[in-house]
Amino acid sequence: LICLIQTYNLFFLPIFGIVISEALKKLGMTDTFSSGIKVLMCLPTTISMCVVLSQAAGGSVSGTKAALNAVICNLLGIFISPALILYCLPGASRGDVSIAKKVLKLGQMVLLPVTLGLLLQNFKAVKDWQIRQKQLLTKFSEIVLLAIVYNTFCDAFLTKANQNIISSSLPISNSVFLLPLSLLFIQIFALASTALVAKLIVLPKSDLPVLMFCGSQKTLAFGIPLLSTMLHGTVYASQIAAITTPLLIFHPMQLIIGGLLVPKLKKYIKTDRQSKLE
Repeated sequence: LICLIQTYNLFFLPIFGIVISEALKKLGMTDTFSSGIKVLMCLPTTISMCVVLSQAAGGSVSGTKAALNAVICNLLGIFISPALILYCLPGASRGDVSIAKKVLKLGQMVLLPVTLGLLLQNFKAVKDWQIRQKQLLTKFSEIVLLAIVYNTFCDAFLTKANQNIISSSLPISNSVFLLPLSLLFIQIFALASTALVAKLIVLPKSDLPVLMFCGSQKTLAFGIPLLSTMLHGTVYASQIAAITTPLLIFHPMQLIIGGLLVPKLKKYIKTDRQSKLE
């Protein structure tokens, strides 16, 4: 299950993203938004959303498996996602900031906090405090995430180059309708294809939510800092707001669609367990 989820999320979806973004460009989508879709598909799975949805649909065991896959996928994503993004956006490797400095900054912003978090989880006192303050910590993480998004957009829209992008209203107005529809298609395709794979390999029903949610979702919390770091000082620096737009639309879409699927998956798993008992 772990290998299947990591391969699907970090290998198959990036390839699918490249294919569909090229098709969308032919339909009239701007290069910036199509690049944003490519980048979106290169990111790892969500850190907490997939765990919450998997647990709600399949119980505590599914939640534990989802948490394990989320951690592994995001740790792999620290190394794999930048390489995939550099392939999709070749210009991201050029700019006034060296690759070495970007890797160092990325390590400080992403790898160091994740490593410290995993180490602190081993201390019982810290874990007990985390459980007691769960609601407060959740609110705090949401505020920090919103601040990162707000800061990214402020930096992008302050640049003169981005003003020129906004002024070209005709291609962007076409993309306004095409972008959400394409992201909805991507989300439905990812969920349906994971469900099909689960059926073909006869995956246990309780693992279906884990595969569907961990395999199909893409992280905003990891994606925004990653893109801000990688694209800073490059030819894409003035386009960060537009490139991250697909990610900002895709994130709540995952939550809404996932929330709608949870009761159906829960009923599906419950029916399967009852049939086995009989």
